[in-house]
Amino acid sequence: MLPEDTGAPLSGGRRSDAPHMQKMNGQPYTAGIVLFSHTLLDCRRASPRRRQRMEDLYEQGRVRGIGICNFLPDRLIDLILSSKIAPIVHQIELHPFTQQIPLRKVMAEQGGVPTAWALLTDGRRGIFDNPVLRRIGQPHSKTPAQMVLRWLTRQRICAIPKSVHEERFHENHNIVDFQS
Repeated sequence: MLPEDTGAPLSGGRRSDAPHMQKMNGQPYTAGIVLFSHTLLDCRRASPRRRQRMEDLYEQGRVRGIGICNFLPDRLIDLILSSKIAPIVHQIELHPFTQQIPLRKVMAEQGGVPTAWALLTDGRRGIFDNPVLRRIGQPHSKTPAQMVLRWLTRQRICAIPKSVHEERFHENHNIVDFQS
């Protein structure tokens, strides 16, 4: 639940945490992007106060941008038409098996940037053994995961891969040293 304009931190932390959250290294703290999902901000059902609160935080300089996640193209258009400040980031499931082309087209027209989640399909669907990705990556000595990350970044899609293995963490960053 998004707090009303009470000064409570957006992180849902205790009110006593607010002074700590507002300064880091002696400097005023500004959150990067406030991210909310369609379940919190459904343009047709959600309180307009929630949307207004996000816009107020942006205008006050307390956040640098407004982000959304999981909006369908029609809901994204509704949101943009009913808001003063359009979202700059849209987090969506995005990978070679779910490319979200219509949604990405709407986002591009409105100046938003897609951020991929489940970009490696959470390891499902055989993505790490996919024969097409292996065949494409083989001449470059790249893994299927590296090929997906390269594909995403070449399309200007924000890709934030997760790994609990240090080797894969380094591998995920090694996607810019080959010609395409």
